[in-house]
Amino acid sequence: MHQALAFGAEWCPLLIFQGFLNGHAHIRSLHDVLEWIHWREKSVVSAIVFPLICLMQRSIALALAVVLAPVFIAVSLAIKKTSPGPVFYQQTRVGHRGKHFKLIKFRTMRVSAEQDGPRWCAGNNDSRIYPLGRLLRASHIDEFPQLWNVIKGDLCFVGPRPERPEFHDLLENEVPHFRVRARVRPGITGWAQLRAGYAASVEESKLKVAHDLYFIRAANPILILKIIFDTGFKCIRELKNALLRKIFARNERSNLPSGENT
Repeated sequence: MHQALAFGAEWCPLLIFQGFLNGHAHIRSLHDVLEWIHWREKSVVSAIVFPLICLMQRSIALALAVVLAPVFIAVSLAIKKTSPGPVFYQQTRVGHRGKHFKLIKFRTMRVSAEQDGPRWCAGNNDSRIYPLGRLLRASHIDEFPQLWNVIKGDLCFVGPRPERPEFHDLLENEVPHFRVRARVRPGITGWAQLRAGYAASVEESKLKVAHDLYFIRAANPILILKIIFDTGFKCIRELKNALLRKIFARNERSNLPSGENT
């Protein structure tokens, strides 16, 4: 081993190597996590490339907002028709370096969804979600208004998903190195979002943080483009599946005897 190191070989702990193979970091390895962050913040990529990528993303977000204007109008009218209440929903999130900002989304829950206080969403089976909201969530169309957050500089397209302050404080105490996520700008989508999905508990959040830490260390333009394309394909697939389920359920109801269909 000493001879290999003398000839310039690199090494890392087995847990870290396994994490790279699986696409996530081992969140208990504090020294390695901080070393990753320090390396990235001092690198040329961090100083030049990533700020340029963020600037480019803001320009792309502005162009997309113009192109998708008809979709915004159609979704807004559909929400007004199917659910009483505002079209958009604003929520405070914790962003880059702990700064709070207002995240904007199409509203997918009933207006009274949090009358008993904030709580984690239980996915598409959450009873607080109205029917159209379920389709918007499945297809991630509810995230489209966050283009405004990208234009403002609150978000990038790709990065760790920002948490609400109530959950952020809880997870900061329960999940090792959770606050490290705030060293990079959050995103509309991310590596953790693709690989681990939505988190509805502290244990699920630990897995997401492990993926976020991997992204922070391994982020490069190729990985960012891969995440964007994979997210696009996932949205199309989930929208198709949601529409097929809706058509199948409607056909089942129409095939029921008239007495059972009432």
